[in-house]
Amino acid sequence: MKLLCLSEDESLGKQVCSAADEMQWTALWVHDRGNMPGLLNEFDPDLVLVDVAQAAGLEWWKQAGGSVGQCATLLLDWELKEDFLTRALEAGADGYLQKPFSNPLLVAKVKAVLRRQAPSAARRHYPDLGVMIDNERYTVEAHGRPVALTMTEFKILRELAANEGQVVPRAGLQNKVFGPSEVSNRSLDVHICSLRKKFKSLGVEIGSVRGVGYRVSPCRI
Repeated sequence: MKLLCLSEDESLGKQVCSAADEMQWTALWVHDRGNMPGLLNEFDPDLVLVDVAQAAGLEWWKQAGGSVGQCATLLLDWELKEDFLTRALEAGADGYLQKPFSNPLLVAKVKAVLRRQAPSAARRHYPDLGVMIDNERYTVEAHGRPVALTMTEFKILRELAANEGQVVPRAGLQNKVFGPSEVSNRSLDVHICSLRKKFKSLGVEIGSVRGVGYRVSPCRI
């Protein structure tokens, strides 16, 4: 699990990192919103926390939020007034949290937001592939062995496994994983290449059909 926190408040950034450490998650605190677009692509977070009171308010996030694509977002503010909540939802927030908050509350809120974004079935077993996908814990096992994936790799595998043996069109896969944001085709290629390397020795093949898309299947003997 990776969290990206945008806030000019150093104490809040440190708190998010502390809560992440307790859960054995990875967290990155950013105080300059100008660095956000590059960091979103490079760090590939599961969830972004935005301190709107310290980031020039919701209007900035409404304009910049398109670069986040499908990444879940929690907006933070001191007062959860009706006007704030309405504008937060209109700006594309998946949730909001009132400051100050405890570490346990932050962890519970993060889990709740990500759980709502996952498919309804918590655990899906694909016996032909020997793969188990846990949509609550965001973990994957292949033949009983855990496989460490980034959130983007997890989403790609989940889409391919759901269409096991069938070709998933490239455009559809890109839209499902990255959303309507403009992400280069090269980005998808890099993640597919990484998945192939991780699953090759585990009896799972991620193949491509030139000019069409990708599919996942048991390795041919």
